[in-house]
Amino acid sequence: RKIREAHEKEKGVSERERGVKDIMLPLSAFGTINQEQTAQEAISEILKSFIVTPHTPSVHETIHRSILVNDAKGRVVGLISFTDLLMGMQPPYMSLKKERPELAYTFNIESPAHSGMFTILVRDLAQKKVKDMMSEAPPTIDAEATLMEAVNKLLTLNVRRLLVMKGGDAVGVIREQDIFFEMAHILGIYERES
Repeated sequence: RKIREAHEKEKGVSERERGVKDIMLPLSAFGTINQEQTAQEAISEILKSFIVTPHTPSVHETIHRSILVNDAKGRVVGLISFTDLLMGMQPPYMSLKKERPELAYTFNIESPAHSGMFTILVRDLAQKKVKDMMSEAPPTIDAEATLMEAVNKLLTLNVRRLLVMKGGDAVGVIREQDIFFEMAHILGIYERES
């Protein structure tokens, strides 16, 4: 045991490395919105994450670039990101370009691009319900999982965040940038707040 402890001390490795629950963002720190609210309200909620407050000097703690969507019972049922909002601006016929490209080509379907169209579509988007444009809820991971389990799941599923679960309840979110900052901390490049 003493030899192992000496080796770990020399190599900077500890038996007890931080896990998912140690670096996740608690749900209370992540923006949320109800699925019945509007895109305008979602945009407003996302904007709040760009405001750096004096008690939160770290950029990675304030910028989420997405918010979680809850149902009437407060359960996480989806996610709204920049991409979801941009896709919400697309006229319905534009989905043919992705779903049936040969048909879209036959009818020469193009994006509306004339001047003023962006403003019109943004104003239309503002009234849409969140539930009509949200992405699926992030995949889940157990709060007791190791960081390597989180890395493997992020890569395997090709996602940027995981919903952290404890006893069947969502308790937080772990994002790729949280893992990045932990990497920087281990290397002594970044000192996080305790």
